[in-house]
Amino acid sequence: RAVELGYTRLEMFVYGLSMLLMVTSPVVATIALFSVHMLTSADNYLSPADAFTVLALIGALRFPINKLGTLLGQLAQALKAFERIETFVGAAAGDAEKDEEE
Repeated sequence: RAVELGYTRLEMFVYGLSMLLMVTSPVVATIALFSVHMLTSADNYLSPADAFTVLALIGALRFPINKLGTLLGQLAQALKAFERIETFVGAAAGDAEKDEEE
């Protein structure tokens, strides 16, 4: 039971970390994009057209990027479940082969 609680605690930590990233990633991406543009631009000028384009793109990509974290977590759970089913089916197939030999 202690091992199970350790895994549950780790899962909740990862979930909390993913929620933190989900909430802060659009803000950090916006700041990073504007900072890079200002540092690499020759005249250090950010036009309204560029600013609103970047904000619209980040707004459009917010939902897919947020779902990517959820998708990766579900993929990890599905792979683990597949391993468990494979082990169970393999054990059952091994028992059937032993019965046939006897």
